[in-house]
Amino acid sequence: MDLKKFEFWFVTGSQHLYGEEVLAQVAEHSKIMTDWMDQQTALPGRLVNKGVVATPDQITEVMTAVRIKIALA
Repeated sequence: MDLKKFEFWFVTGSQHLYGEEVLAQVAEHSKIMTDWMDQQTALPGRLVNKGVVATPDQITEVMTAVRIKIALA
């Protein structure tokens, strides 16, 4: 199986109680880490940053997107 055709989602969890400024910084760090890791040749596929989730609704949105992507594959 060729894993290079797959993408792996990087989702960063946090708490909305930290406020928008902190969450923006967390999102920036998450993107930096994801970009760096995606450049590494040891990864079997593409790493995609899916942002920061900080509320139950945001988590549900990401999980729903995963189910839809799998269903359409």
